[in-house]
Amino acid sequence: MRLTIILLLLISIAGEAQEVKQPPIDSVRYYQQKISQLHRKLFDSLRNSEEYKVAQERILYYKRKSDSYGSFVLFMDVAQADYDKFNSNITASGFTPLEGSALRFGFGFSGKSNRVIVDIFSLVAGVAKKSTKGSESIVTNFSSALLIDIGYDVIKNQPINIYPYAGLSVRSSELDYSKPAQINPSFTDITNIIQNRQSVSGYSGKLGYQAGVGFDFVIRNNPQKLGGNMLFFKAGINRPVGKENYKIEGVRYVPGIEYGKWIATIGIKFFGRQ
Repeated sequence: MRLTIILLLLISIAGEAQEVKQPPIDSVRYYQQKISQLHRKLFDSLRNSEEYKVAQERILYYKRKSDSYGSFVLFMDVAQADYDKFNSNITASGFTPLEGSALRFGFGFSGKSNRVIVDIFSLVAGVAKKSTKGSESIVTNFSSALLIDIGYDVIKNQPINIYPYAGLSVRSSELDYSKPAQINPSFTDITNIIQNRQSVSGYSGKLGYQAGVGFDFVIRNNPQKLGGNMLFFKAGINRPVGKENYKIEGVRYVPGIEYGKWIATIGIKFFGRQ
């Protein structure tokens, strides 16, 4: 009898210990939800306080007065292209001359803090130009993989900015010659299907520099949303460090093409005041 009582007492103690050691399965989730509710109550109390409301109103007031901004940018530019030396060579071989300026399109980001304006254009893709002779063709274009300009606003005015700028870029140019391959009608295997293939491609990647003057004009302003649209213009130069040269099958080729003695850019900035 005494042994039975002792066993019952041990079982009872073990059960109580187990209840203490094993909390409800959802206890962690419950207290996490409780803390989240307390956070929301605390933030709601802060947000509804008079001091918080006044501070928010003053922030909006000064943002509307500010001429600092951040923006997403879409644009196009027209760059000088000198094909004279190159044309003298290819026209002697019967090709049509390359003419006109280089047209490019791009996107990126622009921001202004106090008087400093920074443009970071992550891609500026060129539109190809083509010269032909029968079924043969020569194609070239001028692009930039990255372009960074830093300018300084000389008038500090909210709707209009005028800023000299300078910067660096990663320029890229391509030059391709395409001629249909001649098929060997008497081929015996894959090694002699093509009788003559003369098509070649060349690429030039150079560090570039640019400088000029930019203009921003606010064309649409939404004071409630602290943003709008700006029309912008930039005019200046965009030149390579050194001469443009192309690597073609391990050969260094200098065609004499020059880009960017002058360049003009127009675009839209979708901005927000900061």
